[in-house]
Amino acid sequence: MTRERMVDLALLSVRVGLGLLFLTFALEKFANPARTAKQIVDSNMLTSPWLELYAAGLPWWELAFGICFLLGIVTRIAGGAAFLALASYTIYLGAVANPQYPFFGVNALGILDRNVPLMFAALALALAGAGAYSIDAWLTHRRAVTRARPLSSSAVAHSRDP
Repeated sequence: MTRERMVDLALLSVRVGLGLLFLTFALEKFANPARTAKQIVDSNMLTSPWLELYAAGLPWWELAFGICFLLGIVTRIAGGAAFLALASYTIYLGAVANPQYPFFGVNALGILDRNVPLMFAALALALAGAGAYSIDAWLTHRRAVTRARPLSSSAVAHSRDP
């Protein structure tokens, strides 16, 4: 197996893992919106109407991240946005100063919160892209083929007319 293929398979595995995680995060929030809203209210970091907007939007953008990662579509943008979302959420959890939440990515036992490695996986996709097994790669290939097609003979004939 070539190095390039191994990198593409590694990117695929990171994408699928993150995609499935984000989908489960979203489904959990859709299933229990009151719990999500309570966490946001408990933080005392947002006021109305921002609190309601954040609570309503959170499962939707997690769903979007999950779909983008699974399909490998707009992967660099989704990776960057997921990195920023995870980083802001980790900072938010640290600022809450609630013992059940980790302090800036590390809990009371000194164990890293799950968001920290997820941030780095999202950052890797933002930097590296989706790899060969993705809609992004298919679209890039399709654009390259379209640009490389020679002009038809009738188009060439018309371009020579004065």
